[in-house]
Amino acid sequence: MQKKYAATVACMLLVLATFATIASLYVKTPSSRQSGFLYASGTSLMRDGSAVPMFGVNDDRAFVDTYWGDYGQNYVFPNFNGKIPGVSSAGTFWYEYFRYFLHYQQSGTPTPNLFRVTVGWDFGSEDSYNAWKSSPTTYFADFDSMVTWGKAAGVYIVPMLVQSPGDRTYMWEYFNRSSARYSHLVEFERAMMTKYDNEPQIAMWDIYNEPDVGGYWPTHGGITAYRAWALAFTADVRSASVNHLITMGHAMTSANYNFGGSMPDYGLDWAQLFDLIGIDVMQSHWYSTAEDQHLIDDQVSWAKTIGKPWFVGELGYNAYPSPTGAEYPIGHWPWFTTQWLATGIGPVASMTWLDNGKGAYAEYPYSGPLPDYPGGPPPPPPPPPPPAADTTPPSRVTDLRVTATGRGFVILQWTTPGDDGMLGQAKSYDFRFSTRGPITDANFGFATHVELPFLPHSPGRGEGVAIPGLARGTTYWFALRASDEVPNWNLTSNSPSGKTL
Repeated sequence: MQKKYAATVACMLLVLATFATIASLYVKTPSSRQSGFLYASGTSLMRDGSAVPMFGVNDDRAFVDTYWGDYGQNYVFPNFNGKIPGVSSAGTFWYEYFRYFLHYQQSGTPTPNLFRVTVGWDFGSEDSYNAWKSSPTTYFADFDSMVTWGKAAGVYIVPMLVQSPGDRTYMWEYFNRSSARYSHLVEFERAMMTKYDNEPQIAMWDIYNEPDVGGYWPTHGGITAYRAWALAFTADVRSASVNHLITMGHAMTSANYNFGGSMPDYGLDWAQLFDLIGIDVMQSHWYSTAEDQHLIDDQVSWAKTIGKPWFVGELGYNAYPSPTGAEYPIGHWPWFTTQWLATGIGPVASMTWLDNGKGAYAEYPYSGPLPDYPGGPPPPPPPPPPPAADTTPPSRVTDLRVTATGRGFVILQWTTPGDDGMLGQAKSYDFRFSTRGPITDANFGFATHVELPFLPHSPGRGEGVAIPGLARGTTYWFALRASDEVPNWNLTSNSPSGKTL
């Protein structure tokens, strides 16, 4: 009995240690990223020890239309739903686009240094995935030019990796983690995060825009089911980024409606439902006309209690019909912007800079001469590197095995592969489990991803991990893959099974 008790205690201690290690991976601290990158310190966004206030604007069209060759078309400059003249490529478009930021940095208050931009669009018909997959050179030329000129203008970029048009029924497939569309979305996001992980001008990755809207969740499990999906999705993508913060936009001003009345009363309990493990910066979208101080004070209190920065990713004064006759009845909101930035708890991005009854931002819209970049224009983006010469993946793991099971957990061990076969040190693991049978190369992408609390060690040594949080009395199959720095991924390992107690 004493031996059995000791073994049980040892197993549970391993489980608790695993939980603690995994949790620590979700906290992006200054020591866990390169210098020059933004990081969260309590409710503040910091860079190299100094707080960074941020204000800016959204644009859902600029990147998309540029990719499709409709150069100049965008939502912001020189006016709403406008078109910048005289541009004929991604490079010339973004060069001119960020010169408008330079202008408003001289004339506007607060100073604009933030750009939230849709770079993953129309995932319902998979246009964005197919564009990236079929023509990565064109896709990355657009993105590289945007980053180059944003950096030259001192503007941080928040790439929104997937828009959420809730009126399209096939969008709901992205809430099914076994669907091909979901697998494609995860593949796209991880590829983007990996490619640009060394780019400090990216403030944070916005991994999904408003997955809480559209009428799906009231009939599919409500807020509990939503949180389970959001936690899993965040875990599936975030390990691809070492240096950047992660955020996810929520339409919180209509949250109770979007969850069929299942939300708690407006307050801290309500706000905490959107505080997800793996999300570094909480994000809400606010459209209103009420200038009540409690709108600010409540969120400041919640952010301080939760201990994270709070990003108002979309802000608009939405008087309707427009008192100024604006073509889009959502405008700049000076009162909210000023009050929010004074709190120091996070950035704010206007949906538009139009005058919809509270005044436009600065002298918007502006179509006069634009300033040059300080110090002259930077050099164009370097050409893409040649294909990697290394084509040898790590050796396939063939001895993955279950060594113990317990109440809702399984412990596994295997031998570490190398970088090239069994030579050198592999770069990363992709560990997965399923309740549907053995995991193979064909179905690996549909199995549930688990973030391991370590990277591959030296080849030939034994590795082990406890997988907690599993359903009791259930048979699970496990498998893993390893990659090198290219990345070259090895084949899926053998797939042992174990039944929890």
